[in-house]
Amino acid sequence: MRAVPGPGARAAIEAALGEAALRRAEYMWPWENEPASAAGGILDDETYDWLAVVRAMLLSGGYPVVAPERVVLAAEDLAHATGIDADATGTAGLAGLLTDLGLGRRPPPGARVVLLFTGAGRPAGGSSAPSTTGS
Repeated sequence: MRAVPGPGARAAIEAALGEAALRRAEYMWPWENEPASAAGGILDDETYDWLAVVRAMLLSGGYPVVAPERVVLAAEDLAHATGIDADATGTAGLAGLLTDLGLGRRPPPGARVVLLFTGAGRPAGGSSAPSTTGS
């Protein structure tokens, strides 16, 4: 985790993001070669909320983490081992934390780490749509 940017850096970030907002297609576009992952729910072709996510990341001192697929799968397995039925997309935050820890990047002493497990696990081939049959 990096330090939260000071006022000067915040102003520069906001200016750059303002430019990105005006020319969105120059800063975010669909995958040229669509990747595959067990956490496919976060591989949007173009995220509608990318600007807000990047803003929050930069202004909070955060940074992007790319977790190897083996860590994505290990995070899902770890959640299941604790009785949490979340899919790989829902445990991607844990995969990011495990990746950081594996690289020796640790939260500062006294920091609190919050992980949200979202995305209930589904049987293979199961539908994510709610049932409309009344059963």
